[in-house]
Amino acid sequence: MKHKFIGLAICVAFAFNVFQVSAQADLPEAEIIETDTIQKKVEVAFRSVDEMDLLGGVSVIDVDAMTKKAYTSSSFAFIENLVGGMNGNIWGMNDLLVVVDGMVRDA
Repeated sequence: MKHKFIGLAICVAFAFNVFQVSAQADLPEAEIIETDTIQKKVEVAFRSVDEMDLLGGVSVIDVDAMTKKAYTSSSFAFIENLVGGMNGNIWGMNDLLVVVDGMVRDA
């Protein structure tokens, strides 16, 4: 008798799950991402180079996300928190080449 009640409970639970799944709304179509983060070519100085040919890594700054948060009046303040590997150094060693919109900037 005990097994009949367990079987009945499982059947009822399964029946409610089937109705719940069929009552779900249609999922919206996936958004089209405008920016492609996986690029094989990287713009360096005045030419394009394969990403595999670079010795270092490539970082990208999302300007739209940075402009939404205004922590200070300086445009490059707190940028070391957003770009990996951009740490300050009092001796000037390990200087980075930072290019923003084709202009070389001091880190």
